[in-house]
Amino acid sequence: MKRLQKTDPSETLSSLRCMLLRLVLGCLLSAHQLFGGYAPYALGFTAAMGGGYGGLSAMAGTLAGAALFMDFNRALRLGAVSVLIFSANSSFAGTKAARHPLFLPVMSAILTASVELIYLINGDADLVEVTEGISAMVLAGLAAYSFPHTLTLPRTPRETFADIALLAAVFGSLTEIVFPGNISLGRLLLGALTMTLAYRSSISTAAAAGLGLGLLLDLRCGGQSLFFTGAYGLGALFLSSRRESGKLIAGILFNLVVVFFLYPAASTLRVPIIEETLLSTLLYLVIPTEQAGRRIAVLADKELPRSPAERLRRQLEQTALAFRELAESFPRCSSAEESPSILFDRAAENTCRSCGLNDICWKREYESTLSACNDAAAKILRRGMAEGADFPAYFSSRCPHFPDFLDAVNSELSAFLLRQQYRLRLRQARSSARGQYLQLSDLLARTAEDLTLRAIPAVRARPLAYEVGTSLRPKRGEAVSGDSCLFFESDSGRMLYLLLSDGMGCGRDAQAESSTAVRLLERFLRSDVPAEAALQTLNAAFSLRSEEGGGFTTIDLLAVDLYTAEAVLYKYGAAPSFLRQDGQVRRISGASLPAGLEPAVDSPDITRLHLGSGATLLMTSDGISETETDRWMQQLLQQCGGQNPRALAALFMVDSLSHGGEQDDCTVMVLSIAGGDVEV
Repeated sequence: MKRLQKTDPSETLSSLRCMLLRLVLGCLLSAHQLFGGYAPYALGFTAAMGGGYGGLSAMAGTLAGAALFMDFNRALRLGAVSVLIFSANSSFAGTKAARHPLFLPVMSAILTASVELIYLINGDADLVEVTEGISAMVLAGLAAYSFPHTLTLPRTPRETFADIALLAAVFGSLTEIVFPGNISLGRLLLGALTMTLAYRSSISTAAAAGLGLGLLLDLRCGGQSLFFTGAYGLGALFLSSRRESGKLIAGILFNLVVVFFLYPAASTLRVPIIEETLLSTLLYLVIPTEQAGRRIAVLADKELPRSPAERLRRQLEQTALAFRELAESFPRCSSAEESPSILFDRAAENTCRSCGLNDICWKREYESTLSACNDAAAKILRRGMAEGADFPAYFSSRCPHFPDFLDAVNSELSAFLLRQQYRLRLRQARSSARGQYLQLSDLLARTAEDLTLRAIPAVRARPLAYEVGTSLRPKRGEAVSGDSCLFFESDSGRMLYLLLSDGMGCGRDAQAESSTAVRLLERFLRSDVPAEAALQTLNAAFSLRSEEGGGFTTIDLLAVDLYTAEAVLYKYGAAPSFLRQDGQVRRISGASLPAGLEPAVDSPDITRLHLGSGATLLMTSDGISETETDRWMQQLLQQCGGQNPRALAALFMVDSLSHGGEQDDCTVMVLSIAGGDVEV
């Protein structure tokens, strides 16, 4: 027997609300009559709602509206067309023809024409009446094409446009509701809608919206003139062009244009144009534009960027946000660890089920059995294998199938350890992937931020005059050094970078690791990628490169802004650096691990500096002072800091021989700031 599924009460209530809404909209649209009695928008709405309960409720609303707002003859004609449209929708539902986007508008137009043609022929209609019938037929088809097919959220841009079309048609049906002073509710609402759309849209879209809504009002007034079409179209264009001045100024401009355009015809149209426009403006001003824009704007909530750079910046920002949300979607804490008790539960399930002592061991004396298993668990997990001696004698001597039970425990233990290893690797992979996504997000976000800024002042100073000296020496007995160093300027000429990397170990393998790190960082930094983002990306990549856990390298990076003399020193497990400035020597060290050993999301040690005239900065690998403290380096820099940087680097390399410098690869980099800025 097929089981009946329970219906969610909230879904039932939502369906009832949608049906009621369709019924009310169909009734209101029947009141929106054109050309002396036609109601094409109600017919288009019935067609758009399709078959089923949606179309049935729309048809019922249309019939109710026809009975309320039309004479018997017109109500009969409208009712006949709406019934035919609903019947056709129900008959063709699910067919290939019904899925074509033109099916609804063509079907609505044909059925409207077929009924109206009978009345026009029998009534000896003149050319004007034929033209009105054809116009009603076309409008019914357009309405079926434009109106939304669903009334659910969220809305797509196509559905948002359909919502606006339906809203405008409903407002048009309210024009007959008149307040004292001949002020029409429908015209008031359409004016406010026009201004809101114009304020949230581009100039071309605003003008199109104004023309469309104005034309709707002109048709509602009999179609004898296009006063509203011109006034709303021109007013929306002016309002959109001046929206930078604020809602109030833009709204006043719309008022002036509409009043100037319509005032001469106000008496003919019997419209209190000044009062209605002012009230529309007040309503437009109190509408929360940001929220309304998300619901009823023709275009997206925000206007398209005005320049390629701005479009690129926004695209990068959105991509960065997507990667960050993807990273945040990874669970921060792992699920609870599997209990070792599962070993004995599963072993007992396999060996003890048919045993005559099963009830005694696992029911009557469950506490003592559990205690025996818990005592054995720690030894088993520590050794990685279960032995008979791990269990108390009272348990092992009583069990008639103890060897089988022991084999089952070992079998379950192997599976248990494999699951543990899998979960550990999964957590590590998840952490690394999360870190990579975060690094990529930060990189894109900083690049987007960099597009809006990094402007060099109009009156520019020549970059800092600097000189760099380097010296490298491999470990005794090695042909090549495992260290790599490089200094270069970014492609923009703004930044100077000094880069030193010490690979793990010595020789060619270490040199391959350090040179890879230097080469990859150089590619990032030459393109003005922010240094911290480049370093974190490299760290995350190095943590995944080696399956054995090796492949790490230290990173020592100095980034100097040549226009401001501001500098930042970044360290991943690097040796201390020293800055001699204003007669004082400062030691700069860090606590982070080398790149590849730090968690992917961790930042390097960061020290911010200002390099004044005459400053000297010393960067070294740890081989320079392998066996002793670096006090001698501070003293030597204090005494000889003003020398040529190449000579100073060579001097440090020579002195390192007497301080254990032969035990490892040695590298020295010296930056000397020669003088201040020079105006060009």
